[in-house]
Amino acid sequence: MLASEPISFILTSPLSRAIETAQPLARQLSMTPVETAALMEIDFGDYEGRDKSDLGLSLRKCHAETPIPGGECLRDVWDRAGEVERLVTGRNEPVGVVVGHFWINRLLWGRLGGMSFDAACRNRIYRPRTESYIALELPPTASQREPKET
Repeated sequence: MLASEPISFILTSPLSRAIETAQPLARQLSMTPVETAALMEIDFGDYEGRDKSDLGLSLRKCHAETPIPGGECLRDVWDRAGEVERLVTGRNEPVGVVVGHFWINRLLWGRLGGMSFDAACRNRIYRPRTESYIALELPPTASQREPKET
């Protein structure tokens, strides 16, 4: 699917599941993925490893600006998404692959689409299917960007 695209870089979270996702494409393209901690999923702190549905956890309502005990809030993830945005847009390369996790990807998608923090958190459009990818066309300038799912 992506192998036919003119991919010039692969950025990935350092978590093993992201690296494992990036490796087949990287091997096929003879590339080495670049790991960045900025692509880590939200730090669930004291809730890590626990079933989030059992906790009644609502990140958008309770942890947009207030950190999860021992972890992060969505604003922290938004700030990290800004780091990734600078890495991606600063490369001036036409096509890249970013392998992250749900919340960092969602907020990065929002940033690259020109959304505010609140809009990116509330937006219901970002709902990727398993084994899907989101293609973003980045114009040469920082003007309006339109994310689209393929």
